Amino acid sequence: MPEQRVNGAKLFYELNGSGDPLVLVHGSWVDHKDWQLVVPHLARSFRVLTYDRRGHSLSERPLGQGSRREDEEDLAALMEALDLAPAHVAANSFGGSIAVAEKEGVRGDLVSGKSHSRKLRRYKKSRGC
Repeated sequence: MPEQRVNGAKLFYELNGSGDPLVLVHGSWVDHKDWQLVVPHLARSFRVLTYDRRGHSLSERPLGQGSRREDEEDLAALMEALDLAPAHVAANSFGGSIAVAEKEGVRGDLVSGKSHSRKLRRYKKSRGC
């Protein structure tokens, strides 16, 4: 299980593919697996990093409440430790606010998407759920 210690916390990560680095930052209620459907396609053109943010899934859970600033610092330190900066960055939900704050190691435009909850509600409604 690949892990990297950054800013006092061990973060789980996965690297796939080759090419320009692309970092995918997940939102608050999910983990690196949220990207599993798109990683195989993206890995055809990019070296794709997915990781679990501090306190999520397979990453370490330090004591106390984490902060967005810690997440931002973790992202920058992880990109540097894995020699991925500068990188393209895509994020969803709260991950977008983390990615937007980390400008120094970002290559090109940031892509930040909304969560799919509205689409899911519409789908459920159309199915009578």
